Amino acid sequence: MRQFDEICPPPVREFSAGDIKRLREALHFSQPVFAHHLHTSASTVRKWEQGETRPAGPALKLLNVIADKGLQAII
Repeated sequence: MRQFDEICPPPVREFSAGDIKRLREALHFSQPVFAHHLHTSASTVRKWEQGETRPAGPALKLLNVIADKGLQAII
């Protein structure tokens, strides 16, 4: 069981609307540029930042990778 735990990916944490905006602003990206790197639309990023919707699936995983390892990890 220990070996299984060691190879499992870490849990994916959730991001609040403010967290997403802070991450984008720390990268000095506009919403459209940030959306491009996440393979989503600028309107989706806007909705995340306004708390209308929340990222899920691959987009949430990419946000985690960018937050933990920086943008270079996905380029």
